[in-house]
Amino acid sequence: MMMNLPPVSILTNTQEIIEACELAEISGSPAPSSSSSSSSSTCPFILTTQLASLVVLRQYNHARHLWRRYSEDAVASAATGSEQQDLYQFHLLWKAIQPLLKLTFGNNNSINDFIIKKDDEFVQIQQLQLLKKVYTNLKSCMDTNQYPLSNYASELKNCIRDQIASLMEMMYDTVSIVKCELFLGTGGGGGGASDETDLESYLISRKWEKCTNNSDFWIPCSELTNNVQPNGISSRNSGSNSNSGSGKNSQQEKVDFLSNVIGFMEKKHGKDPKN
Repeated sequence: MMMNLPPVSILTNTQEIIEACELAEISGSPAPSSSSSSSSSTCPFILTTQLASLVVLRQYNHARHLWRRYSEDAVASAATGSEQQDLYQFHLLWKAIQPLLKLTFGNNNSINDFIIKKDDEFVQIQQLQLLKKVYTNLKSCMDTNQYPLSNYASELKNCIRDQIASLMEMMYDTVSIVKCELFLGTGGGGGGASDETDLESYLISRKWEKCTNNSDFWIPCSELTNNVQPNGISSRNSGSNSNSGSGKNSQQEKVDFLSNVIGFMEKKHGKDPKN
């Protein structure tokens, strides 16, 4: 049975969603429309759904190729009414995630470098600026209240936040509240949550704990990271370094971890494209 598009969520059966979008794109015939929203009854939003799903699975090369196929003015001018709706949301979502692609395929090899290079203040300031733009842009898409863009932007923002949190759990013994806000897009991070209560609830949900001797710092929980790894990379060995704010891995372990990350990304996506 052909999948109805757009789906209510892009977080389940994501690969199947991508395949359904690709089939509809290649065949040129409209896929069955979801009945979840009357505004989308005549438009399956193939491109918007496909782009959002590719980002969820971190298939950034494919996301770039999709954009290149539909970014030309000639494509937009030839589009029908329902296709125009899809292209409009597709373009908004692309602009929102562009900083994420720079963060992933910039001077560093992957988003994991963002956390690994935590002692390089210059690099981290640059990367934090990009990450803040991602959170802010996705929040703007959420505020459009357009279906399915608003739903997908919300899911993407939460997805990216969870990926960053997982990396923090691998690399930090303790993290300041300020750094948590910047990394996770809450409060000063520009991601929509405006007070410390939202951040605290999120960290507690991930089993983080406040430092007993300094309430301005949090202790990441490594239990979740040991079970669920970003990109399917195996969990780290526990480190013995307990200095405040220091990484849990030794320098050599960080190098080994980075090598595994790069190897996995190259195997999964091929050579990183240039910006």
